[in-house]
Amino acid sequence: MKKFLKQIIYGEKSTKKLALSFAAGIYIAFSPYLGLHNVMIFVFSWIFRLNTITTFTIAHINNPITTVPVCGICYMFGKWLLNDIFGITLNYTNPSWINYINNNLFHYFGIPKICFWTFFIGANLLGLVLAILSYPIMKFIFKKLIKEKNNQVTN
Repeated sequence: MKKFLKQIIYGEKSTKKLALSFAAGIYIAFSPYLGLHNVMIFVFSWIFRLNTITTFTIAHINNPITTVPVCGICYMFGKWLLNDIFGITLNYTNPSWINYINNNLFHYFGIPKICFWTFFIGANLLGLVLAILSYPIMKFIFKKLIKEKNNQVTN
């Protein structure tokens, strides 16, 4: 895996493109459009001319094993932001199919009602915030890694 990541990093000439690809992958990993992540990877890569392999690799941090924790974090972020910070409750605007899920979650697991919009807004905003924060950090890291590689080649 480490060798694979080094090939991706050293194979790309632009640290800006690598960092943008990483940030796009982060957004996609946290986006609420479950089932459309692969489509988003290829559309984003094509429209923004990103490194598809980097975007694909980072976006798949969210895989079947991590989906429940990532969705839970997104929901908690949305609930904190909407309910606690802004005092907005959107439970009454849930789509009708969420009511069916809510009834089953409460009946079988005792989980209180969830709000689709809280998850949707929380996932989009959390993904966007993490993507924006990751860009400068990853650009710095990629520059440093490529510089170290170039120094090793010249020595």
